[in-house]
Amino acid sequence: MAHPVRDLFDRMQTFETEQNIAVFNDSTGNVWPLFKFSIFQSYTLRYLGKNSFLSRLNKFINKKKIIKKTQPSGSVDSIQDRNQIALEGVEELWISNFTIRNYFSDHYNRIVDPYFYFLSKDKALMAESGNNQSDYFSPHSIFKDQLVLNLDKTLDEIRIKNDIQSPQKRAFTGFFPVLLKFKLLRLKKIFPELNIYSAIYEYEVFKYNYSLYSIFFSRCKNLKRIYLTSYYFSNYMGLIAAANNMGIETIDIQHGVQGKSHYGYSGWNYFPKDSYALLPRKFAVYNREDYTLLKSQFKHQVNEAYIVGNLSYNYWDEYRRSDENQIPAKKNYLLYTLQNKLPNDDHFIWKALGALKEKDIIIVFRLHPGYKNVKENLEKKLKSIDFDDYIIDKNEDVYDSLDSCLLHITQFSSSTLDALLLGKKTLLIDPRGQEYFSEFSEFGNQIKYISNLTEFTKQIYLVNRE
Repeated sequence: MAHPVRDLFDRMQTFETEQNIAVFNDSTGNVWPLFKFSIFQSYTLRYLGKNSFLSRLNKFINKKKIIKKTQPSGSVDSIQDRNQIALEGVEELWISNFTIRNYFSDHYNRIVDPYFYFLSKDKALMAESGNNQSDYFSPHSIFKDQLVLNLDKTLDEIRIKNDIQSPQKRAFTGFFPVLLKFKLLRLKKIFPELNIYSAIYEYEVFKYNYSLYSIFFSRCKNLKRIYLTSYYFSNYMGLIAAANNMGIETIDIQHGVQGKSHYGYSGWNYFPKDSYALLPRKFAVYNREDYTLLKSQFKHQVNEAYIVGNLSYNYWDEYRRSDENQIPAKKNYLLYTLQNKLPNDDHFIWKALGALKEKDIIIVFRLHPGYKNVKENLEKKLKSIDFDDYIIDKNEDVYDSLDSCLLHITQFSSSTLDALLLGKKTLLIDPRGQEYFSEFSEFGNQIKYISNLTEFTKQIYLVNRE
């Protein structure tokens, strides 16, 4: 029986092959990618128990609070003049989120900073959302000669000056027109995973950002290219559509596993050409395998993949290797990189932990940086099974933790790719892991899917003998 995520991919392919998706045409082009991604995100949120109307309502309320906090002070005209002078000479924008910097004590952004360091040109500027500071520009935490633009404040100034209505409000006031325009009730019959309000809200976020960035980019007279990562969220797709429309090059930086099981990097063969307007024009990837895979997905020669390597690893290797590993020395340990949710209570991994005690091997759990709240649930679960021979990883960089481990365990984390670079074997213990890494068959000795306790115990035995 196919895993639910594979079943969803198959149903999506059938829909795109057999249906006329011209119904998703909009003034910006064909916005089917936006609704396609909303279906996949609804699937993920349902898995996390966060796809209810109540959770969406709370998101709406929190967004309203954020908007009030980020109201710009002073004269809007004077702010615009000041920003205009600063932006006129910029040729490259590197866009990310400030919250990612909270993952490290020195506010290093492992997703963007190393690529900026190795690839940026002289007239490049970083811009970040999610920063509630009052300044429009702040010094970069690592590269002291660089400034970072507070994107939220800049865009909010545009919103106020041009009286652009918030997507939260439009999602309520324009609910039924959008519902009818794109025949979303019919779409939900085909894809029960879809949260209709979520889809409408994401569509309004897309339109909102398309309007804001169209104005913003018009102020950047010399802007030639934009780098970003995780392009497939509605705000970024609004940014990309605006930039593509203005002839500004858009480049997505690889930040993890890409393949036929990632909705953002597959299935484009079934898109009409005009829906490519929401996709980046270029994709900077790790290696030849990712390059070949992406090229096979382009029906129309609008997009391009090119190899830059895993520069996050390169930067760590050259500048961030730690001499003070937080994991106790002389310990044989397995590194388990956690996801956004723990395995089910009946998963074999909880019984497998007991086998580690007999082998004098401890397990180090590494929390996902975006889901550190999983720690509380993990500690409760380990206490319930009377397992105490473990450590919560305190190393800032995953490479420091992987470097000395005997074996890497995960459900489906992209840390599997990091483990490959360090020559560490990974055991995937979730069917999604098998699905997501299905293109890595040539690494069969280094990436293995394990489905039961017997197979796990065998792997531990093999590692202990090496």
